[in-house]
Amino acid sequence: MTDSVRCAVRELVRRPGRSLAAMSGYLLGSAFVFALAILLKTDLQAKSSIVNYMGTHFVAFSPAPYADDAFANNDQRPVDPLNEAFFAEPMVVTSLLPKSLAGKIAELPEVLAATPFLLFRFKQGQDGHVFSVGGLESGDIAALRGTAATSRDIISGAFLQPGDRGVVLVEETYALMWNLKVGSVVNIADTLFPVIGVVRPGVRPVRADILMNWADAEAAINKRLATPLQQQANLFLVESAGLHNHELAMKKVEQLMPDGMINTFNCSGPAIEVMGISAKTLRLLTIIVFCIVLVFAANSQWASVVERQRDIAILRALGWKNGSILLQVVVEALLLAAIGTVTGIFFGYAVARFFHPAISTNLSAGSLLFFDWLTILGTLVAFCSA
Repeated sequence: MTDSVRCAVRELVRRPGRSLAAMSGYLLGSAFVFALAILLKTDLQAKSSIVNYMGTHFVAFSPAPYADDAFANNDQRPVDPLNEAFFAEPMVVTSLLPKSLAGKIAELPEVLAATPFLLFRFKQGQDGHVFSVGGLESGDIAALRGTAATSRDIISGAFLQPGDRGVVLVEETYALMWNLKVGSVVNIADTLFPVIGVVRPGVRPVRADILMNWADAEAAINKRLATPLQQQANLFLVESAGLHNHELAMKKVEQLMPDGMINTFNCSGPAIEVMGISAKTLRLLTIIVFCIVLVFAANSQWASVVERQRDIAILRALGWKNGSILLQVVVEALLLAAIGTVTGIFFGYAVARFFHPAISTNLSAGSLLFFDWLTILGTLVAFCSA
C-alpha cells in the first residue's frame, strides 16, 4: 500500500495540470455542497428559533365547584360575590390553589417556565364599575412573555420591577376608557395607586385591566375576602419547552390540579407543520445534492480512466497485474478527491460566511456544529466513494 501511495503521489506531481484540473472539480463540487447545506441548515435554525415557541404558552386553572353560590361554603368568599370573584377567561369562576404548585409545574421536563397569577374582579366603590386586577411575579419574564405582559409591551412609562410597591400598570384600552396616563391614580379597594406605565399586551391567554406586583395585589384582594389568602393563586401561567412538547405539557399540568382546565391558542399545530415541512425540504435537497455529487464524482473517475488508457496499457505490458493497476488508480483518485474536497469545504464555508456573516455565531451552537461535521463527513464519503 505504501508503494501504491508513493507511486500515486509521483504520478500526480508528474502531471500537475491534470491533477489540478481534477482537484478543482472536486473543490467546486464540495464547496457548492457544503455551502448549500450550511446555508439551508442556518436558515432552518433561524426559523426554528422563532416558530419553535409560537403559541407554546397557556394558562392552567381549576374551576370553582358549581353551586347556586360558588363561594357559599368557602371561607375565602368575596365580600360581594355577585360582582367580585377570582376568574379566568372567559369569565370562569376559579378555585384557589397553593402558590407552590408553580414550582411543581416548572419541574416538568416539557415546561420551560411557570409562574403563579392572581386574577380578581373588583367592583369600584365610587362609581360601581367592574374591573380586573392581575397580580404577578414581575421577575418571571420567561413565563409572562407569552401569557400576560412584559417590558416589551410598555407603550408609555415603565414596567413593574420586582421591588416596586404601591404602583400599578394599566392596560391601554382601560386607560383610554378612563383617561388614565402615567402619573394618574387608580382606586383599588379604597387605596390609591399611582400609574407608572401603560401596556399594550396584544392577544394573550390572560388579560387584566390593572397589573400589580404580587404583594400589592394580594393585599388589595384580601380586603375583599372574608379571610385572607394563604400563599394561594387561582391561575398558573406556563411556557412550554418548544412546539413538540406543548401538547404533553398541557396534559401533565392538567393532571397536577383537580379538574384542571387549560386556556391556550391553537397556533402550535400549524407551526409544527411548518417546521416539519422545512425539515423535510432540507433532507430532500440534501439527498438530491448528494446524488448529484455521486454522479459527478463517478463521471470524473470514468473520464480519468478513459484518458489514461494508454498509461494502463503500458503498465500491463510491463507486467503489472490488473489488481495492482486498479489499486493504483483508486489511490490516485482518493488522494485527488480528499485534497480537493477538504479544500472545497473550507472554500464553501468562506462562501457561506460571505453571504451569511452570522454563520460564525451560529456555529457555536452544538446542534449546528454537529450537523456541519456530518456534512463534512458526508461530503468526503460521497466524493471519495466514487
